[in-house]
Amino acid sequence: MLEAFRQQNNFFIVYVYHKFTLLDRLNSGMMPYNLVRGYTLQLTRALEFLHSRFIVHRDLKPENIIVTENNVIKLKNFNSARYLVPHLCPFTQYVSSRWYRAPELLLSSDRYDRLANKNTDEKVGRFLNWKGTERCY
Repeated sequence: MLEAFRQQNNFFIVYVYHKFTLLDRLNSGMMPYNLVRGYTLQLTRALEFLHSRFIVHRDLKPENIIVTENNVIKLKNFNSARYLVPHLCPFTQYVSSRWYRAPELLLSSDRYDRLANKNTDEKVGRFLNWKGTERCY
C-alpha cells in the first residue's frame, strides 16, 4: 500500500501497480512445479494470517490474487471481507462472484463460523491442485 486517504464520504487506498494476477499466470500455459508450490505456500500463509485474525475474504478467486514480477502473491479486493465474530451478527449473503461462492452462501446461511474459513481453504486447495497438476512441467 502506498497511501490511504478519505475524500468526503469515500475512503481510498493506493496500491503499487502489478501487471499480473494468478488467473493470468494460470492461463499463460505451463508452469514449473516449484512455482505452483510456491504460490500455494504463499496463498495458504496469507489465508492463515487472515483467519488467525478472524477475517474472511469472501471473494477469493484467481482474479483477486496479484502475482508480482518476483512471483510474490498478494491478495486484493477486500470489499467483501468481514471480521468474523461468531454468532454475533448476520452478514449479507451477496458476493459478486457467484462461481466462487462458499457452500454456506449457496445454502443461504446468514451466519459465519470457523467452517467458512475451512471451506475457503479447501476451495483454494482444490483449485490449485486442479490447475497445478494440469499445467505443470
